Amino acid sequence: YSVVAQGEKQNLNPLQKVIAHSLIEELNFFLLKKNLIIKLIEEKGQEEVMLDELRQILLKKKFKIDALSAYEGIVNKEKVFIRPGSKKNKGWQITFRDVFKNHLKNENGNLLIPRGNVIYIPFSEVIKVLKEPSSFEKNTIDVFFAFEEDKVFLRYKDTELEVTSFLINNS
Repeated sequence: YSVVAQGEKQNLNPLQKVIAHSLIEELNFFLLKKNLIIKLIEEKGQEEVMLDELRQILLKKKFKIDALSAYEGIVNKEKVFIRPGSKKNKGWQITFRDVFKNHLKNENGNLLIPRGNVIYIPFSEVIKVLKEPSSFEKNTIDVFFAFEEDKVFLRYKDTELEVTSFLINNS
């Protein structure tokens, strides 16, 4: 036997991507509604990284871990808040409130998002999307991290900032 044709990766045009995405959403909704599935599989690169695996990734990337728990820690002698976020239409929602919000306001610490390749971003970068002076007057501040094909965006209301450079490559 000999090979007469070789397959290649199929690339969808924008219209096909929209149709495929909407069909997947409809199918997921139907399967959840009929109780045929109980949880959706996270998109590639967005699955949650568990704490023990997160510790290994940080150590592999030469971060110095002084303390690390489920929600906060001390990494490279700086305060770190660990938040996986909640899946929303705009992306993964991270809600800042109380002590967490005060640290953000004072740009004191970092945010560690254990999803896919892991995002380690200083609060001084997160605060760049909070351009409205009234942002800190509210009880909570909701920001969104949107994972796209090869980029990650931080969004707050109408402001967007590319934060791909803060990904920790765990491959």
